[in-house]
Amino acid sequence: MANIGSYPLNEIITGDSRLLAQSIPDESIDLIFTDPVYENIEDYAWLAEVSQRILKPTGHLLAWQSAKYIDVTIKAIKHLNYRRQLIWYQSNNRGNDGKVLPLYVPCLWYSKSMSYPVKAFQDLRNQPFRNNGFFKWSKEPAVIAYWMSAFTREGELVFDPFSGMGTVAVVCKEMERNFIANEIDHERNELARNRLLQNRSPLGLRSLTPRAADGWESPANLSLFPAEVESPAKVTRQPTRR
Repeated sequence: MANIGSYPLNEIITGDSRLLAQSIPDESIDLIFTDPVYENIEDYAWLAEVSQRILKPTGHLLAWQSAKYIDVTIKAIKHLNYRRQLIWYQSNNRGNDGKVLPLYVPCLWYSKSMSYPVKAFQDLRNQPFRNNGFFKWSKEPAVIAYWMSAFTREGELVFDPFSGMGTVAVVCKEMERNFIANEIDHERNELARNRLLQNRSPLGLRSLTPRAADGWESPANLSLFPAEVESPAKVTRQPTRR
């Protein structure tokens, strides 16, 4: 199996991204798509620094963040070109536990140069939040897939240094993107690897983003994405340093 630095291709490994990423070759990554712990602003600053080195000249960084920390995060991210926020507007604002959730979730878009995505796209509207039983903060796979299709082509390389329960890796597998990924929490990573193994291709994710007549990508149809396998256990997200 091929390796990218210390990372085996298309696997999720356990470890600290700050150490592991040092071995990633310069200008080898097409997209960094990740979901850090929101209050750990130093992780976003580190992301910007490492992105400047490992992204290809046409590469992009997509990093989820809470609206609460947007201003301080943008100030912390240097070395990259800030483009805008990608917005996921949710049609429901209550999770499975009944707690009120934000009406929208922002994802910060940065690029190494001022290059454009490979496809036109738009913000996602009226897409519900669905707790998939893996991880309280997991993002909807079809939402990940929608923007994955806009920023990468099949066979390109995606890096997720804060892999959590492996949603980005699962989407890469289903959409025929290569990936390297890691998670510092051993228990969570074991569940993520099991999740990756249990998913069977294809799950139809690539059919979720048909090109509309005006050239823009149509919003993901979440009803087309089948239910995921159940996790043997739930893991609570802890605000630990990666």
